[in-house]
Amino acid sequence: MAERLRGHSLFWATARLETELVGFVNVLGDGGLHAILMDTCVSPRRQGLGTGTRLVDTAAQEARRRGCRWLHVDYDPPLAAFYENGCGMSPTSAALLDLGSASKAARVSHPSHGLPGTQ
Repeated sequence: MAERLRGHSLFWATARLETELVGFVNVLGDGGLHAILMDTCVSPRRQGLGTGTRLVDTAAQEARRRGCRWLHVDYDPPLAAFYENGCGMSPTSAALLDLGSASKAARVSHPSHGLPGTQ
């Protein structure tokens, strides 16, 4: 798995409790100003304790250090409070195309983060 991540990632961050992995976030980059959070996950028993917020903050600091200006994330509605209130992300509009469907009708709107005011 680590080899697969290296080929597509700008970097990733982990959270550990002694030797146990309790959190992970993968960060993709576009080679320019944009970084994208992917696969943010925290062990269920560590959720609500600030682990995820610290992971996202670490990712934001490292992306900034690497010259990125914008940090994007897509999330499902139940995670809005975490990303918006806990991590300071601002909701924007985005579009999504289901590449598994032959129909253009598979396009759906999806809340995401990124450049303010973009669609």
